[in-house]
Amino acid sequence: MSNYISFDIGGTAVKYGVIDDVGVIYEKGSFSTPDNFHGLLDAMKMVLSTYQHQYSPVAIALSIPGAVNEVSGFIGGITALRYIHGFNIKAKFSEVLGLPVGMANDANCAVLSEGWIGAAKDVKSYACVVIGTGVGGGVVINDHLVSGATQHGGEFGYWIMDPFSRTNWSDLGSTRILLRKAAWALGVDTIDGEDFFALVANGNPLMISLLDEFCFINALGIYNIKHAIDPDLILIGGGISSQPKVIEGINNQLKILLSRGGNMEFEVVACRHRNDANLIGAVYNMLLKE
Repeated sequence: MSNYISFDIGGTAVKYGVIDDVGVIYEKGSFSTPDNFHGLLDAMKMVLSTYQHQYSPVAIALSIPGAVNEVSGFIGGITALRYIHGFNIKAKFSEVLGLPVGMANDANCAVLSEGWIGAAKDVKSYACVVIGTGVGGGVVINDHLVSGATQHGGEFGYWIMDPFSRTNWSDLGSTRILLRKAAWALGVDTIDGEDFFALVANGNPLMISLLDEFCFINALGIYNIKHAIDPDLILIGGGISSQPKVIEGINNQLKILLSRGGNMEFEVVACRHRNDANLIGAVYNMLLKE
């Protein structure tokens, strides 16, 4: 058995865990994302020193935003963490932490976790749509993660969903946009997801209408994914996937869309690992390379 230290590097927080080669999590924690790269390295070294003696990790597994090129070690695209771009970050992590490093895009890590020991473990081809601050995801075809020629495979958030305004999926169907619209409708500065769904449960017509619109936009994107690659399964990830009304609402909208063309029937399901998905998937990404 081999152990790994896995890090899920996000815009506001970095999660970490000690995970073995069958996906068992032994330790978990998090820290606020530092505002510079040296601070990030120092925090990661602290985590490593805490667990190195007890678990003897063989490598560092990273889930990280952006267009990740694991071969060159560079991260392309645009992310909230400007300091991770423009150099061989993989080599720098390995140099400072003293262990081999593997890294993959965060949404792709979520996808891989579900195929390894999650909701997609019994199928060969599936897609995952991760709904959060933006919309991301990934595609697996015949057990192979499709990254594409420029590492943008599965970047569903860039899909243009409104041809007139040229608005993309992230700016129409993300949780960020849903809550922004809800706050505007209520005449408040902000509202969080918990309060939004409480209002939905209490029958607030404005919030119910916004949720219906949100589910339709995401169902539309999923409908297009299904017809583009026809996977065995499509999963919904992100914190909002834990809300039964979201999964139910998207499936209801899918039924309407599908009824207009042919006899295809399918339903989306929620990802199983949720907050641990990226940590688990980062480890599996390393195992696939061994």
